[in-house]
Amino acid sequence: QAALNIQEKLARENPNVTKYAADAAASHDNLGILQHVLGKPDDALTSFQAALKIHEKLARENPSVIGHAIDLGGNYCNLGILVGETTGPRQSLPWFDQAIATLERPANLDATGRQSLRNARWGRGKSLALLERLEEAVVDYDAALKLDDGPKSAAIRQERAAVLAKKAAKAKSVGKSPNRFPTGENK
Repeated sequence: QAALNIQEKLARENPNVTKYAADAAASHDNLGILQHVLGKPDDALTSFQAALKIHEKLARENPSVIGHAIDLGGNYCNLGILVGETTGPRQSLPWFDQAIATLERPANLDATGRQSLRNARWGRGKSLALLERLEEAVVDYDAALKLDDGPKSAAIRQERAAVLAKKAAKAKSVGKSPNRFPTGENK
């Protein structure tokens, strides 16, 4: 917390040095992640919102700096994950949508940007699956897999397979099996 206070002071006293503001925002993000992991969702939300305020300003005032867009997209993704876990999948979707829209804009994402975009697609896929929007969920899982460099692909594939199995079971239960003949009277 002491380091964050110093970063915020530097940012306030030097408003033209965007690095100070970006560092303060990153510290708020990191603190929010830690609070989330420690089971303090209200504190995490406060930290993520503090970061969001800074990230949005930096991205708006410096549209040519891809790093600010990547940081903003990552922050939106963090909010989507937290909101999805605390208030539900429907409420998480706008955050994931904003993350994806923000992160898909830059042409050349670095590894951090690709990871954030993967996480946003994966998170939105999870939320859509929980909402029974299975077709859309598969699209997001596929997009997440295309962005993954390997470490999370097994988990993403497993969740995608579960969604496909659920989709097949649902189709079978309503008579949409491709191997089933239509029923009705023959005339």
